[in-house]
Amino acid sequence: MKLSGAAPGHLVAKHPLDIVQIDHTLADIMLVDEVFRHTIGRAANELAIRDGREMIDVSRIEQARSSVF
Repeated sequence: MKLSGAAPGHLVAKHPLDIVQIDHTLADIMLVDEVFRHTIGRAANELAIRDGREMIDVSRIEQARSSVF
């Protein structure tokens, strides 16, 4: 993506999905086994947010991998 005459450090989006911020956050939810209720792990929430629009385009909840966080 090129800076087109903007101040240093600013990106200019020509199309709605040119700039998207992605956030990975651990949720305060513990995943448990259905039968024995043993703890499997924590859930992670992944969001893709359009820059400047404050609109969530994608939301995904998955089991967090300890190596990621």
